[in-house]
Amino acid sequence: MRYDLDGLADVHVYSFKETDERHRCVKGTTFRAFKRINDQLIEGEHYYYLSAKAHAELIDELRRRGRIYASSVNVVLLTELGYRLVSKSITTARSAPASNQ
Repeated sequence: MRYDLDGLADVHVYSFKETDERHRCVKGTTFRAFKRINDQLIEGEHYYYLSAKAHAELIDELRRRGRIYASSVNVVLLTELGYRLVSKSITTARSAPASNQ
């Protein structure tokens, strides 16, 4: 899918960086939570995938605003619903007992 800044203007979205910061987690926590529940998520409903090739300008703007990690190439932006689901996954993982493997 192709997204533009105007198309996302009326939709509140959260980057993985913003979600990591809101949960006071280390970089990569939101990414791992997203991957854990990815089979439950629908692009355009729970998240927007911005490929570097198709969305270079938008990604550069997000980087300039400090909304994404400097090293980000392709970007996932979570919708409000997607943010809630990923947040639940983060919280669940935090409260799960550590495995002794």
